[in-house]
Amino acid sequence: MFSSAQGFLQTLFFVKTTIAKTAKIFLSLVPGLVISVSLYSSTALAQESTDNSKQKDPLTTVYKNVGPDGSITFSDQPSGQSETLLIEPVPTVPALTPEKILKSKKATPNSQADAIGYDTFNILSPADQSAFNSGSGDLSVLMEISPALASGHQIELRMDQKLIDRGKELQVSIPNVDRGTHSLQARIVSSSGEILKEANSSFTMHRPSVQR
Repeated sequence: MFSSAQGFLQTLFFVKTTIAKTAKIFLSLVPGLVISVSLYSSTALAQESTDNSKQKDPLTTVYKNVGPDGSITFSDQPSGQSETLLIEPVPTVPALTPEKILKSKKATPNSQADAIGYDTFNILSPADQSAFNSGSGDLSVLMEISPALASGHQIELRMDQKLIDRGKELQVSIPNVDRGTHSLQARIVSSSGEILKEANSSFTMHRPSVQR
């Protein structure tokens, strides 16, 4: 009996000691945990407050006054019977200065016209690689274009790399062309000189020689 009682007391003492040590370790960790949570919460709240202050503009305080005749007036100074109102700021749009307007206009001259795409642009006559006789050497160049030539666009016609005509006409006459093979080049150009479309053709002119 004595031996059993002594063993029970030793076991009880061991359990009690173990619980005491565990509680002591836990209590030593709790203050650090509480401080960490507290610091995190304070930082998060401070950040949220800063973000809110950045997003929202300050409210304007206005005082509303009602006169004896029922008329309503507003003032930035309070009076005895005035009602305090908090007014949110009115959203504003920055005004365009004359310099910005002029830059905007200069940046896109004839922008609508330049955006036009031409589906068709060809030299119909003389046909490419064609050959023909001409006693006078006069040549008539005929072109086709679709859609119609836009405002601000012109057609440049060159023969053998030399500028012959610049304008809006689709038929151009070239007098006294020398016998031999020549090249034609037609270009649609914008007001800024950009080449929008190009057509090419070559031909051979035969002219009778004069017998003396």
